[in-house]
Amino acid sequence: MTYSSATDCGKRGIDERTATGRVVADAMVEGSTATEPVKGTEWQRFRDIPGLAPFRYTVVRVLVCLLVAFHCSRVTAGGILHVFPPELKDRLYAVARPTVTFSRTLVTVSDSLIEWRVEQTFFNDNEFPLQALYILPVEGEDFYRKPLAKIDGTPVDAAVVPWDELFPTLKECTEAIQDPALLSLAGKTVLLIRPLTIGIRDQKTFRIEFTQANPARDDNLLITVPLDGERYALAPVPKLEVKVRFKMSQPVRSIFSATHYLTTLRESPTRCLVTLETQSERVKDDFRLLTTFSGTDLNVSAFFHKLPGKEGACMLLVEPPLRKAGPKLQKDVVIALDCSGSMSGQALESVKAAVISVLASLGETDRFNVVTIRTQTDSFAQKLLPATRQNVASAVRFINSQKSEGGTDLYNGLRAALEHFRSRERTAILILVSDGKSTVGINKPQVIVTDVESHNKARARIFALAVGKQADISLLDRLAAATRGSSLHLPEVEDTSEAVRRFLSQVSPPSVADISVRCSHISPEDVLPTPVPDLFGQESLVVLGTYNVSRDTEGELRVKGKVSGRSVQVTKSVVLPDAQPQHAHIPRIWAMRRIAHLCDQIQLKGPSPELTAKITALADQFGFLVPDLTPLTAIPYGAGIESRASGRLLWKYKTSCVPSDVLSDKARIIEDKVFLIQGRTWIDRDYQPSLPTTKIRFLSPQYFSLLKGDPRIGRYLALGSNVIFVKDAMAYKIVAEQ
Repeated sequence: MTYSSATDCGKRGIDERTATGRVVADAMVEGSTATEPVKGTEWQRFRDIPGLAPFRYTVVRVLVCLLVAFHCSRVTAGGILHVFPPELKDRLYAVARPTVTFSRTLVTVSDSLIEWRVEQTFFNDNEFPLQALYILPVEGEDFYRKPLAKIDGTPVDAAVVPWDELFPTLKECTEAIQDPALLSLAGKTVLLIRPLTIGIRDQKTFRIEFTQANPARDDNLLITVPLDGERYALAPVPKLEVKVRFKMSQPVRSIFSATHYLTTLRESPTRCLVTLETQSERVKDDFRLLTTFSGTDLNVSAFFHKLPGKEGACMLLVEPPLRKAGPKLQKDVVIALDCSGSMSGQALESVKAAVISVLASLGETDRFNVVTIRTQTDSFAQKLLPATRQNVASAVRFINSQKSEGGTDLYNGLRAALEHFRSRERTAILILVSDGKSTVGINKPQVIVTDVESHNKARARIFALAVGKQADISLLDRLAAATRGSSLHLPEVEDTSEAVRRFLSQVSPPSVADISVRCSHISPEDVLPTPVPDLFGQESLVVLGTYNVSRDTEGELRVKGKVSGRSVQVTKSVVLPDAQPQHAHIPRIWAMRRIAHLCDQIQLKGPSPELTAKITALADQFGFLVPDLTPLTAIPYGAGIESRASGRLLWKYKTSCVPSDVLSDKARIIEDKVFLIQGRTWIDRDYQPSLPTTKIRFLSPQYFSLLKGDPRIGRYLALGSNVIFVKDAMAYKIVAEQ
């Protein structure tokens, strides 16, 4: 009995490029009816699982998982709708996996409880009905109240099957379909919802509700929403939504995700809504949300990652004090708008709305002016004006009348803007909107940055809005960093509303200024970003560093800053662990910032073998793409690493906390490991030819014996039929039968 691979189903939108892109090959027995149950051995195995029959009418059960050093609540989203291959009569029918057309998870967190509501809709895009089983990975059975499970609004029967009872079924399914993708479930308890039929061009909606105790202690909580089913379906998910609502008695401080971009709506210090929404995107990672709860004053939370014998990494979340009611600080705002010919008509028209929104947000005690940058500099007024309704209206007319023409004298434009700031008693803010390309007069980036620093007598903070795919983001970012401001890159100017709104929300006096961070055993040279920027609004600041210890080592963490002009210091005792396998994203984000810093050094000093070697080594170690800046064109890219000529990629290195943003298409991240594909084989980055190696045939008895002995390797095996991975200083080479 043989089954077709993904290459037989390209017309159905299945990803043919990935090793896990195989699909179930199915065939309908001639003369059978659409409602007949599957008679193949796979369902027989599910039916015969010890203890399953008495529970065929039980409800869904799930787990709260407590992890060492932090507390994790794992949501049971990401269910897999798995189809069974029926008996064949010498005919094969390629079957596309049912796609996930809709996925929504709502999590409500209170002091003592966490309530889950999970909903998934699957669509059968095949020309015949399918017999299927819904497999939901779960991790426990502790509930506050009885869970509910429904299909299309109708209550359904379910059973919880632990890993040791699931293994024979998983083995037989994998052998039957010649596809290891389901092995990502290895080691997990799963919820099985009874076999069902999904008709031709039909869909099924699964809904699960349950309540668990809130395991948060030590002022932090990690919520994980597995998205196994969304990845297993291969195709992009038309709509994916995860919402986490906090209703706490204590303030919610840091909100951080290393897997997805979030939108946060803070209703009050103790109530907020965190939202992830994507449309028509492939799902790469489970959703992970880290939150902290730590009083109301300036605070810092520390998280570590280290494997024995390797360098450790640290992530510090610097949390601003909560806002207190009081008079607004007065500020002076100058908008420097690049209106040169390099700012295309579309780009200039798009950012005009952003600039006008800044003016609309000013209070009447604030002062402002608008400077236009071309071959020659012009301004709306000769001096700062109060932000009255009449003055703002006149400025809006001035901005709307501007056209893109001439060259760009960025140097003199910035000098003219800085000359408007005369007083240190008021917060000075310079908003620079430009593509960063200086074509007239002084155009050396280092000269521009140095001169801005020396002429910035009022210590104005620069907020740089980099416009266009070819923007000189390095110069604009350095201008912002040198003045402790902030920066944003808009590569696609036609869709700027949300990004600009979030960026402009920072255009205010800083919550914490002049921040410095020190921690025992962490070299100041390894602390990134450098210099540490000011904190704006209520969002936390991410600071990263590395350390080396041979055992758990006590240290002191100290953060200094100025709050409303008053010096404040926070000192904490921390333990730098020798072994902490959690938070594997920390060294990856540190490497991203390190690569960005090295790229800036090349822009500043010119290319050198030492700098290019460091960038290439880091990119190769973590499976990252190499930013293709002009000075970097001679970099000998590592094997399996692609270059991508895009300022947007460098911007991701500078600002993103999601490592998959810079991951090569030829790399996969699985927990602490990076796999690179060479030919048809996924190879563990830790593999060395000198390691003792055991060769194992794909789907052989030895293959499943290895999996049963250590289910953790299931995620490695799920990559495909040709995999090399390292475990306990031994290399295992999985090879498909020739």
